Amino acid sequence: MKELIIIIFSFFLFLIPEYSYARVKKTITLEQLVQITLKRSPALELARLKLAKYEAMLNSTKLLYLPRLQISSKAAPTPTYRCVVPEEWMNLVELNGMSEKEFQEKYCVGTNRDDSITTELDGYFLRFRTQAIMPLYTFGKISYARAMAKQAVNAGEYGVKQVNNHIKFLVYKSYYSRKAVFELKKLMKEADKEILKAKNKAESLEMEGKITPAEYLRLKLGFNQINIQQLEIDRMDKLTLSALRILTGNDKMDISSKHVPLKKTKKVPSLDALLKITLNNNPQFKMKKKARAVANANIGLAKAAFYPDLAVFARYTLTLSNSDDPKSAFAKDGLHSNSLAFGIGLDWKIDFYKLVSSLRSARNQKRQIEAEIAVFKDKIRMELGQARQDIVYNQKKLDLTLRGIKLARAWAVTTNENNKNGKYKPKEIIDSLAAYFKNKIAFYEVKYALFIAWK
Repeated sequence: MKELIIIIFSFFLFLIPEYSYARVKKTITLEQLVQITLKRSPALELARLKLAKYEAMLNSTKLLYLPRLQISSKAAPTPTYRCVVPEEWMNLVELNGMSEKEFQEKYCVGTNRDDSITTELDGYFLRFRTQAIMPLYTFGKISYARAMAKQAVNAGEYGVKQVNNHIKFLVYKSYYSRKAVFELKKLMKEADKEILKAKNKAESLEMEGKITPAEYLRLKLGFNQINIQQLEIDRMDKLTLSALRILTGNDKMDISSKHVPLKKTKKVPSLDALLKITLNNNPQFKMKKKARAVANANIGLAKAAFYPDLAVFARYTLTLSNSDDPKSAFAKDGLHSNSLAFGIGLDWKIDFYKLVSSLRSARNQKRQIEAEIAVFKDKIRMELGQARQDIVYNQKKLDLTLRGIKLARAWAVTTNENNKNGKYKPKEIIDSLAAYFKNKIAFYEVKYALFIAWK
């Protein structure tokens, strides 16, 4: 019990945020404690934020059905050169509505440039191009991407449930540990009364010489052992109270000290039955199964990447320049154009290293998740086996402690009767009291350990 409380208290220090001195009732029920803790838990908020991220990713996959846009622009300085047309051509040929510039560009036989390098970059070249590609058939790329996002959302939902259940379990541990402390403190008050009676009696008998100093010291040593137990219970009292106040964020809060009745012993299911129930309801196991589904979709996406996309495309290009140099570095772009093109084509990006690596990585990820699921099953089986044995052990121990309490009480009564008859035996007094209180302490520890175990 002592180690349990310390672990709970340590975990709460990072699970619960800083103190918030909101006004709440001085004592709260278990249900209220659970609600307050869930509302304030940063661990649960973190799980919800992760879920929100997965949901946003799923909503974003709808954009995969929209056209992909590619926009590019280019600007550069260039020397200004003009086309050369023989003058006699200009006088002999009808322009037929063409401007002199258009005629020069059409019948250009050269430019006024030579082969020397020039730094007179007094011209310009501009190009703007935009292209839209609308996928018609992608060999499953979009479907697999959406499937991955959906499974990730499902895994996020189970993640929230897992954190929610874990926090509730910690609250139950804290609550019932506090209840156990209340009963132990009540027991210690009873012990104090009995110790005081025995101590007063022993002092008077020691003064009368009816018991030896050694017997009196033996009695005091027994009382000291009980006082050590009292000190430990006081420590547990402070730890459990601090944990609850951190949970609620109120430094004046406590739970009711009302006695929790002992529940009827339940029949412990078989290990196979417990394993089946756990695997059907455990959020962490379901998260791993969803992770496997994500891995399967990722494999499908990696395979689909080997195939092209059948798509409709539209492309618009505009180029402008004040140079007529046919040998310009930008001549292949068209120095003067304004065009629109559209049609159906294949969009195929082939990078064998990337394609093969992605597929191998996806398959390896699935094998890793399969191994994690197998490890998790073994781990759950071991933990359930231990938990089941602990419950069986504690149920049997509970019966034995109840029997021990009755026997110790009968022993103490008999010893007290002997005292009245002048047969005062300090060793029997302290041993009977120690046996009684030891069994009572064990009873409360087992009682609340079972409360927690069944949660």
